Amino acid sequence: MPVKLPNNVSLTLIYTANINGNIDNCLCGDPPLGGMDHIAAAVARERKNSPTLYIDGGDALNSYPYPELNSAILDIFN
Repeated sequence: MPVKLPNNVSLTLIYTANINGNIDNCLCGDPPLGGMDHIAAAVARERKNSPTLYIDGGDALNSYPYPELNSAILDIFN
């Protein structure tokens, strides 16, 4: 269902892909990558400022058979 926004309101899109079950920040890269806590904080921060749509492009779950981790990822998304 389309949503019409007022002319002066913008929509923020946050897109992620290849999280691969990384609940914690890996502290790799500059700036450091990953961590569901960083993603959740970014989504919450943006939602305070404007309507925000979070899209996960896939590979959010761990690629190995680790049902507990995959369950934890789904709980975080909820």
